[in-house]
This record gives sequence, C-alpha cells and structure tokens, in this order.
Amino acid sequence: RYGLRVDHWVDERFDPEKSTFAAAAYLSDLYRLFGSWSLAQAAYNAGELKVMRAIRATGSTDFWALVRTGFLKRETREFVPAIQAATMIGREPDRYGFEPGEEVSAEVETVSVPPSTDLRRLSKASGLPLEALRALNAELIRGMTPPGQTYRLKIPAGTAPEILVALAPPRVVAAKKLRTVRAAGAPDVH
Repeated sequence: RYGLRVDHWVDERFDPEKSTFAAAAYLSDLYRLFGSWSLAQAAYNAGELKVMRAIRATGSTDFWALVRTGFLKRETREFVPAIQAATMIGREPDRYGFEPGEEVSAEVETVSVPPSTDLRRLSKASGLPLEALRALNAELIRGMTPPGQTYRLKIPAGTAPEILVALAPPRVVAAKKLRTVRAAGAPDVH
C-alpha cells in the first residue's frame, strides 16, 4: 500500500529511509481516518481494526478513555505516551536534560550491480566489510541482490572504485593491474 517491495529477495521494510517515508504516510492516513494523533498512533501500534472495535464498544473516541477500558493491550497503552514524550523531548531537548549532539550521518553512495550479486563474495573481492554491506542493504533478506535485473546497491561513500573492480570480469581486472604495473615503471613480463 505504501510502495515498499516485499518478496523472497527484498523486504524494504528494513530499508530505514523507505520505511520511514512509508510509516509517515501511514500515520498521516491513520490521522485522517481517526481525526486524532493519539488514536492514529494507537492504530499504528495495535492495528486499525483493534482501535475501531474499541471505539465501537465504548462509544468513545478519546484515547485516554479507551486506555481505561482494557480494550487496548498494554503495549499500545504505553506506546502512545512514549511517542508523545519523544515528540516533546525532540522539540525542546534542553528542557528535559538532553543536549543535542552533532548530527551523524553515514556517507553513502549507490552503485549498479548485476543480478544475483552475493554480498559475501562482493565483500571478499572488494575488501569491504560484509557487515557494512549488509547494514547498508538490510532489505536484501538473502544477502544477495534479486535475480533478473540490476540493483542499486548502497555502499560506503568513496568505495565505488573497489566495488567496480570487484565486479569487473577477471581478465579486465588483470589488464588493469598490468597497466598499473607498467605505469609504475616495472619491466614487461611475457
């Protein structure tokens, strides 16, 4: 419903950027449905039908009234206040004893890789840590890009040359190494 790919190869619910946009769109739709951020948050956690049933059973659209009825599970009763507290802290962190730190974001770029590219093999061939490739591409649930089409793989910024060399056919890599050796002044070897 929110444009996330979920199949045997890819589960974009594990992609932080795509899943965040989808979650925001879903919360927005829930707000339009319930007319209340508290109810939207409860429905996000418990499911729309659970909240609708609670409203029908009690006749109330007040989240705090629903909390007192027992129609909502403890997880949902605690989820909504936690979200609201995080929102308040995010708006005024110093007021609540938090010091905003520097924003840290991983520098990432993408590179087009062939179908069925195995992250383990790519890690070995490129020298990049497998954990980094998996963390950046958590949506690849089999540790491999899907078959049948190229895939935009997320990699640490500045590592595209290593990835491209690792993906190149073996004789292209050998030719590049030979050119590098010749350029360095080494004698030709036949």
